[in-house]
Amino acid sequence: MSVNDLVEKSELDGQLDELQPGTTLLHGQYTITRFLNNGGFGITYLAKDSLDRDVVIKECFADAFCRRTKTIVSARSRAHQNELKSIIRHFIQEARSLSKLRHPNIVGVHQVFEDNDTAYMAIDFVDGRDLMDVVEDANSKLAPEQIVDMTRKLLSAIGYVHEHGMLHRDISPDNILVNQQGEPILIDFGAARESETTTGRKHSALRVVKDGYSPQEFYIAGSEQGPWSDLYALAASLYHTISGEAPVNGQARLAAIAEQRPDPYVPLAGRIEGYPKGFLEAIDKAMITKPALRVQSADEWLAMLDGKVAVDGNPDEAISRLLTETVARAEDETESDDGARDQSLPDAKSTEFAPFSMDETAPATGRAAPKSRGMLMAVSGLALLAVLGVAGYSMVGDEAPATGEQTAEVAAMAPATGTSDSDGTSVASTVGAGAAADEKAAAEEAAAEQAAAEQAAAEQAAAEKAAAEQAAAEQAAAEQAAAEQAAAEQAAAEKAAAEQAAAEQAAAEQAAAEQAAAEQAAAEQAAAEQAAAEKAAAEQAAAEQAAAEKAAAEQAAAEQAAAEQAAADQAAAEQAAAELAAAEAAAKPDLSLPLVEAQVSFALWDIAIPFEFSQNTVRNAEVALITNVPSEINHAVSGDWIAEGTEIYTVNDRPLSKELPFETQILNALVVDPDGYTRATVRFKNPVNQRFERGLIAVPVVRRMGLADGTLLDMQMIDDVWTATITEIPTAREGGLQVGDVLVSEATTGQSIDSVDALGSVMAELVKSDAAMAKFEVLRGGNSTTAEVYLTRQ
Repeated sequence: MSVNDLVEKSELDGQLDELQPGTTLLHGQYTITRFLNNGGFGITYLAKDSLDRDVVIKECFADAFCRRTKTIVSARSRAHQNELKSIIRHFIQEARSLSKLRHPNIVGVHQVFEDNDTAYMAIDFVDGRDLMDVVEDANSKLAPEQIVDMTRKLLSAIGYVHEHGMLHRDISPDNILVNQQGEPILIDFGAARESETTTGRKHSALRVVKDGYSPQEFYIAGSEQGPWSDLYALAASLYHTISGEAPVNGQARLAAIAEQRPDPYVPLAGRIEGYPKGFLEAIDKAMITKPALRVQSADEWLAMLDGKVAVDGNPDEAISRLLTETVARAEDETESDDGARDQSLPDAKSTEFAPFSMDETAPATGRAAPKSRGMLMAVSGLALLAVLGVAGYSMVGDEAPATGEQTAEVAAMAPATGTSDSDGTSVASTVGAGAAADEKAAAEEAAAEQAAAEQAAAEQAAAEKAAAEQAAAEQAAAEQAAAEQAAAEQAAAEKAAAEQAAAEQAAAEQAAAEQAAAEQAAAEQAAAEQAAAEKAAAEQAAAEQAAAEKAAAEQAAAEQAAAEQAAADQAAAEQAAAELAAAEAAAKPDLSLPLVEAQVSFALWDIAIPFEFSQNTVRNAEVALITNVPSEINHAVSGDWIAEGTEIYTVNDRPLSKELPFETQILNALVVDPDGYTRATVRFKNPVNQRFERGLIAVPVVRRMGLADGTLLDMQMIDDVWTATITEIPTAREGGLQVGDVLVSEATTGQSIDSVDALGSVMAELVKSDAAMAKFEVLRGGNSTTAEVYLTRQ
């Protein structure tokens, strides 16, 4: 089954394998809204881009070659892999070329990208209806002036495409949109190709054919196509718009002309009113069957509309009429010829000349020859016309058809049956004389053929004699060569026997020499092994003695190092005690100095992401990838969608970026809920089904605080209570705070430390009463104890 048969079968079977609404492309930049339509080599969707604008997405999806698994496109079989890859490469190349086209009447292709192992085009969305809908809507009939204006704009757009070396190849009413302002927009360049490239010619076999709108060259894979092909399709679309009916199939037109029937195409010119002079004639010319006779360029068509170029008649009709008139004239001349002969030949049997007939078994009557000859000349003229005119329609080339002058020359070749010469001689006499001359020529030709046959026989005999002599000579030479070969073989055998004996003698001598050498080598090996054993024993004894000496030295060194370490440890302990005493002395402030009013030097909000992640750039998009989820995470609160491999793309509908990474966006939207969490909406890609989804994330909030003496602590909601935990202290002091202590309350003020503002309130009250220190009740290692903190003074 051919490529196009596969495509057509898939379309007839109605096999659709489109992406479902909600599917995203290019890392969420486009979201499919709904399916629009499909063809043999692509599926079209309506979609939203990242700015929530409507766009059209064209997917490279060749039904004949590929299938879809979830969203991934792959070849139907291993045999189709190369074809699918080639089609995708062609799709990308053409899309990039199309993206360079900028014309008000051509839909904009502004991006091409790869996803799901295939390629996509992002196309501007045109708000309007296609021309087919407009034509079929009885309430929206287009006026002639509207159609003329639309034609000029479409010719400008198609000419612009051709100037960039491309062909559209799928122009039809359903690929011409009329927007809300009434402007025609040319769409669906899925079948377009570059007109001159090798790749373009190869993929022209992947044709898109629409009966009535496609020219005959689109039906033949590999045929030559050019601007005239697109112009035929435009003319057919305008024909439907004006007449309300689609034109006749181009293949049916070609078959009718080849069979010498009238072209079934009904011209617009002369039967439709209201259009400027030459407008309908230009459409009819653009739809001529033979490419070389059509309008060749959009500029030529526009020149016709402007009256700068005359519009010729329809050559197809002219040839059809010429064929019909030729057949009729031949029949009339045959009848008149028969009547003339009845009058000039009263006794047909008395006329003696060889009859001419298409059937060699026909009886030789006096009337058969003239009638058959007349019909033959008429049919010959008809056949020649067919060769000059009709046969040209079966070729796609640049040769021009037979002109009117050539047709006249062909007509002049036919005999003027039923008339007389200028001297009054009847046609019958002329034909009889011609027959006698034919008999004489036939006799001379027979004699020449006999002489040629005798000459050929003589040459054959001479050739056979020469061949026999050549064969005898070759046989004698072969016998001589065989004798020489036998003698050579005998000499070679004797020589081989002598060489064999010499080789055996040399082998025996070689074996004896090798035996002697082996015995000598064995003796030398034994002596060497004995010497090596004695040397190894001496080295072993020396090594053991050196090891003993080394062990004794190492033990002495270890004992000395231990003594030095003990001395160092004691010195370090004394140093630490001295430093601790000095620190404690320094930690006790001068109580005569005034207190610092702001004992809490800073307080800020932070978050604690409940999982590990990494943020990277993937295909121009920033993505936060979850790499590890702790087992103690509370999925019911944080989010049941959180799992390793999940990719996060947005926070509160804002895409991640290097300037605004995941954590920063959570902080920017921070709102502390009563349970100590802040919440945000995220858009993520589910690692299981590979679909984009939305979810809510709850992140624990942390209040980070610092005291004036350098003590740092974090406050976090634990068991529904804000809990303050010491994270850093400036200097360790006996009776003071330690890292990990949990503040419970302050003894002097009697206040509990159970809210984000409690510590600040306690310190402010102590400053107000000019207290020397704060006395905190803390939990340390699960046990309750007291820790004192001197207030900072100026």
